[in-house]
Amino acid sequence: MISGTTRAPWPGPAHHIHTLKDHVVAPPRGDISQFHEAEDTMAKQTKTRRMGSIAAVCAAAAATTMLAAVPATAAPEWWSDPNSCTNVATGTERTVSGRQVQIRFGTCGGTQYGWGRILNYGSADYIRFEVSLGGGIWEYADIRSAGTRNYTSGYRTSSSSAVAFRACYVTTVVSTCNSTNATAWW
Repeated sequence: MISGTTRAPWPGPAHHIHTLKDHVVAPPRGDISQFHEAEDTMAKQTKTRRMGSIAAVCAAAAATTMLAAVPATAAPEWWSDPNSCTNVATGTERTVSGRQVQIRFGTCGGTQYGWGRILNYGSADYIRFEVSLGGGIWEYADIRSAGTRNYTSGYRTSSSSAVAFRACYVTTVVSTCNSTNATAWW
């Protein structure tokens, strides 16, 4: 039974249609208790549907609130494998001791990155990639054995002229780039 309503005595055959919300129920002839049981069942079903609808609306509102509360994340500074990037081009290159050393750039995950690559290398050679955030002094570097992988990780590019990259051919992991073994700053 719906709360706030009372049961009226059976009105008799002249009033044989009873409306409960959207439902039209014709009461059975004879024992009126079956009619009241059907009415109670329909009221419970209506309440259950209403509660289900309310729960669905609450769940949708909570999901929307959670999605709206999550801030957009910036692209990571480093891209581990620029081999997966698109729209790749060479920014600058230089031949050093027969090896072609390059600064490459491309779109990785929707953001532009730059990285170093070496061609015509020997199995004991290394490619080093340096990142300067101002003044031509490197703050970050990535070095790879060319025999294992002939390109470095990528670093996110910037519209700032203070951010620059260079790559070089080195023979040890502790060697750094200089004017004789590196590309120009790009």
